[in-house]
Parts: sequence; C-alpha cells; structure tokens
Amino acid sequence: MDWNLRGCSRHGHATYAPDEVELAELLRAPTPAGPAWRCLRCGAFVPGEPAGSGPAAQAPVVLRGRALRGATILRVFAVERWLRALILALLGAAVLRFENAQTSLQQLFAQILPAAKPLANLLNIDLQHSPTVTRIQSLLGASHSTLTWIAVALFGYAAVQVAEGVGLWSLQRWGEYLAVVATSVFLPGRGLRAHREDHLAAGDRLPGEPAAGRLPGRDQAVVRGARRRGRVRAGTREHVAARGRGIGGIRLIG
Repeated sequence: MDWNLRGCSRHGHATYAPDEVELAELLRAPTPAGPAWRCLRCGAFVPGEPAGSGPAAQAPVVLRGRALRGATILRVFAVERWLRALILALLGAAVLRFENAQTSLQQLFAQILPAAKPLANLLNIDLQHSPTVTRIQSLLGASHSTLTWIAVALFGYAAVQVAEGVGLWSLQRWGEYLAVVATSVFLPGRGLRAHREDHLAAGDRLPGEPAAGRLPGRDQAVVRGARRRGRVRAGTREHVAARGRGIGGIRLIG
C-alpha cells in the first residue's frame, strides 16, 4: 500500500507555492492546462492553484511514507484507548449502581442458590465448593468502601486512557511515554501469576500458603490446571528425548 497516495485520496493533495523563486521553480511545472504544482506528500504534479503560499519556512509539515504509516497506527491505538476508557467508565458506573443495590442482590442470590440445588445435583455440580459461587458471594459481601475505591480506580484508569488517546492522536511524544508507563504497571502482577503457576505445576508450596490438600475450593482448579500443563510439557520433553535416542535401534535425530 502506498501510504502517500492513500493520504492524498483522503485529505487531498498538499500543494504549496513558496515565495522564493528558486524553490517555486522546482515545485512548478507548465502544462497545457496551466501551471501544475507538486504535491508535498505524494510528489505528483497537480494542475491548478496551490493550496497554500508564503515563505518556505512557513510551509506545512506533511507526513510521508513510514512517518505517515506510523501516524495512522498511533491514531488507531488512540481510538482503541478511547473505547477502553468508555468501557472502564461504564464499569465504574455499574459498580456504583451495584453498591446502591448490594443488599437486594444479596437477598436475591440467597433465594436463587437453594432453588438451583436440584438442577446442580442433576448435573453433578457441587455448589457449596464451586469457585464461581464463592467468588460471587465474596463480591456480594464486599464492603461499601471497597466498592467505592474500585469505582474510583476504574474512573481514574479511564481518565488515563483518555489522556493516552489524546496524546497518541495528536502524535505527541508524551502520549507514547504515558502509554508505555500505563501498560508496564500491570507487568509485575502478570509475572507473579506466572511464578505462582510454575510453583503449582512443580508441586511446590509457596510461602504462607496451605498444603495442596487443604487448598480452598476456588484454588483447586488452578492447581489442577497448572499441574496438567506441567505434565503436558514433561510428556513433550520425553517424546523428543525418545525420538533422539531412536526407536528399534535406529537413531532418528542425529
């Protein structure tokens, strides 16, 4: 894709007539239809009057080539940041609304849970030790101050996303720096989660955690999933080693 032609097709040609005679002669060409001026973006000569004129120092700065491609990508990221900010703001409003209706929702969930037990028994689902039910109960039992701080954090992060979008759309360097900092804030949490899963896959117990047999119900699925992935990785290594040793006395991998 020629980004210069794409930009001219969307925004029109960027022609300019400098006051300096030497520079004007380089950007102008005679044609049967009259003088044509060279586009500062795509380089094509466009018949007709130039879009602007004045000293060469005041000529518009037109993005071309890779710079134009980079600007387009940054503006796509800016739109994505604004959509993310809208979702975060809606989540913050939902948390505030949930805070006002928390008591009624607790009562409603307490009524629904016993009614769902026959269906859960039919499907062989243990609602008392279900991690989903446990998380819903902990969420419904959260204090009002906790919910308020969650809403404040959501609105604050939404404001950061809006600022990122403004900086990226206007092609400002501080917008790129803000995007890098806001993204790197969550990297330590992801690293700790990966570290915990590696320990669980190896059968180790992290400091301060109970033994595997006494883990809460909501952590049993995490343990089983981590150990299953560990067994898959171990089985893959054994398969590769077996191929390296050879099958039936024939060495498959040199």
